[in-house]
Amino acid sequence: MRLSAPSMYANYIKDFPQLKDIPYIGKIKSGEFDTERFINMKVSAQLTLPTKFF
Repeated sequence: MRLSAPSMYANYIKDFPQLKDIPYIGKIKSGEFDTERFINMKVSAQLTLPTKFF
């Protein structure tokens, strides 16, 4: 959504600023996804659910 719908992404960022912390890993189809870079990322596996709408 960050690249395909930037205005919609900007609206979500207003309500959920933590979305900016999600790393961009590249597109698989275009070949920019780097498996080694992905494996070496030091990101904690956390799932944050937007409770604003529940």
